[in-house]
Amino acid sequence: MKMEKKAIPFYIATIAYAAYIFYLSSKESLKGSGVEVTGFDKANHFMEYSILGFLLMLSLYLTPYACSLLKRVTSKKCEGDALIAWVLGSLYGVSDEVHQHFVPGRTFDIFDMAADSLGTLFGIAGALIILFIYMKFIKGDMEVKD
Repeated sequence: MKMEKKAIPFYIATIAYAAYIFYLSSKESLKGSGVEVTGFDKANHFMEYSILGFLLMLSLYLTPYACSLLKRVTSKKCEGDALIAWVLGSLYGVSDEVHQHFVPGRTFDIFDMAADSLGTLFGIAGALIILFIYMKFIKGDMEVKD
C-alpha cells in the first residue's frame, strides 16, 4: 500500500491510540486512572471509539486506494474509506471485548460492542464534517481525491 507522507502521523496516532485502548482493557480496574466515570460505562466506550473512528477515517482518507476491488464497491473515496474505518473500528471493539473476557475483573459485554461501533461511526462523521469544511471553505475544492 502506497502511503502519502501526510498520512504517516495519523497512522502513528491511530496505532498509538489503539495500543492505549488495549492497555486500558488490560487493567483489572480503571478506578484511579482518570478514565472511568461511574455509571457512564457505555458513554466511555462511545467517546473512546469516537476518537478511534476519527483517527481511522483521517488515516484512510489520506492514503490512496490500496486495491481495485474497493473502487468497484464504491464510486467515491470518502464512502469507501468511511466503510473501511467503521468495519475496522467495530472489529477492534469486538476484539477489545474478547480481550476483556480474559482479564480478571473485566467482562465481555455486547452492549459495550454496540457503543464501540456507534462511537466509531460518530468519529467518522466528525472527520467527514471536518474534511468537508476543509475542502469547501479552506481549500475551495469539493472534488474528492481518488
